[in-house]
Amino acid sequence: VNYLPVFILLLIHGKSKLKKEYLYSYKFSICYFLLALLYSIPYPELASQLIIKEYFPFFIFLLTAGIFSKNLDYSLMIRFLKPLFISSIIIYLIPGRIEANTILNTLPLLSRIPTQSSIDFLTLDVFRNGGFFWDTRIMGVIAYVFIYISLVKEKSNFNVAIGLIILFSTLSRGSIAVGVMLLLVYLFLQIIKGKYVKPLLVLGTLLTVLISAVTFDVVKLEDKYIDSFSIFSEKNALSQREGFRKYSLESFYDNPLGSGVGTLKGVGPNREIPIEGGKFNTVNDAFIFSKLGEMGILGFILFILAIGEIIIWRSVYSLALFLGLLIQLTG
Repeated sequence: VNYLPVFILLLIHGKSKLKKEYLYSYKFSICYFLLALLYSIPYPELASQLIIKEYFPFFIFLLTAGIFSKNLDYSLMIRFLKPLFISSIIIYLIPGRIEANTILNTLPLLSRIPTQSSIDFLTLDVFRNGGFFWDTRIMGVIAYVFIYISLVKEKSNFNVAIGLIILFSTLSRGSIAVGVMLLLVYLFLQIIKGKYVKPLLVLGTLLTVLISAVTFDVVKLEDKYIDSFSIFSEKNALSQREGFRKYSLESFYDNPLGSGVGTLKGVGPNREIPIEGGKFNTVNDAFIFSKLGEMGILGFILFILAIGEIIIWRSVYSLALFLGLLIQLTG
């Protein structure tokens, strides 16, 4: 269902020929995708799990980008997302928002099975904005993409402020790190141009909202959450996923050319990966390390190059987004 609009567009415009310039522009992405298919052969059952949720969307992107490369208007995303972002904040202003969040997340319509542990998590004072995606991390990624497009295409300080407020409301640490990198680049570029008022207004608005949210108990932040941002903390965001990284790197050391798609992230084999709070049978995080373990050094390099040729344009913002995304994928 998610891809239905894309399929309709491809059926209507699918007769358009892919030009050689496009194939050259996305050469690393195409090579990465073909290599992933090749690495799916050894363990098809495990690979099929990732093909559906990771490689098929990547293929759809390559196809649509090739056909509509000159007609894509990314600024349209701003008009679509802005009202949805604003509406996702309204729940913070509703009395009894915790109870409302619990009910929404356990509706039978969403195939959510309420358990005591899930209810305990949802009723924490730390209320994370999952928005219309029902996932705080996805919401965070969409928020910093919104900020990026606002900076590059729209050049709207108001939209940047909205994106930052939404981003921080998700409490998604990796996404916040990417957003902060974009914000710092924005502030730096504005200051060297001698434009101080607008960036200070954006920064002031953001700080006012954040301080007010904590002061008036709209959001309560525990000390351990604050500490998780510090690189000097023993329990920061990266150290919490250390088990996944070690397991993935051990797989890479054993098979430098890669063990095959799905061998680490696929659900099935009996594994016991020690992580703080328990043991897991699949590598849930440390994405970039699992890529190294599954597809080896060649697949890893092609992945980095593919992300680079997709993201990096003639803009310092795109470089910040690229570096921020790589940092996020380590966790």
